[in-house]
Amino acid sequence: MQTANRNCRNRGVIRLCLKYAWCDEGTTIYFVIEAIDNDSDESVTSENSFFVIAPHNNPPVLSNIQFTPTNPDQNQSVTISAEVADSDGTISYSKIKWGTTSGVYLNYVNMSYGSGFYSGIISGQTGGTTVYFRVVATDDDNDSTITEEYSYGVNTPGNVNP
Repeated sequence: MQTANRNCRNRGVIRLCLKYAWCDEGTTIYFVIEAIDNDSDESVTSENSFFVIAPHNNPPVLSNIQFTPTNPDQNQSVTISAEVADSDGTISYSKIKWGTTSGVYLNYVNMSYGSGFYSGIISGQTGGTTVYFRVVATDDDNDSTITEEYSYGVNTPGNVNP
């Protein structure tokens, strides 16, 4: 049993007694509160309890989303990169969801980690196509974060970048 004592300005002691000092999710903690005044008179509450729930998980944070080139030529691949962090765990995976219609991401590319960034490559597309994408990261508690939608247009032949 673990006991916590607190002096109350020379008026006595309040003691909180816990039957379990450490517990896992799903455990019930039982406790009583005992008060002793300056005349050594005691008062003890009836047994109370509370149920332990899982601690809150912080989801991954995605930042510094970049893509190069920003205006690719026809059939030119585009590299997407992002900083991905998880303050209370590890990143399980990060990927790019992409498509050629806004809000519809029928394709995905797994991202790999290197030099402080996660990165992945969207294959080259035909000229005049607009590619829409979002980056998603999932942590070791299966919590995910997804970015807003980004897009880039693919140059048509004859409008090749200098």
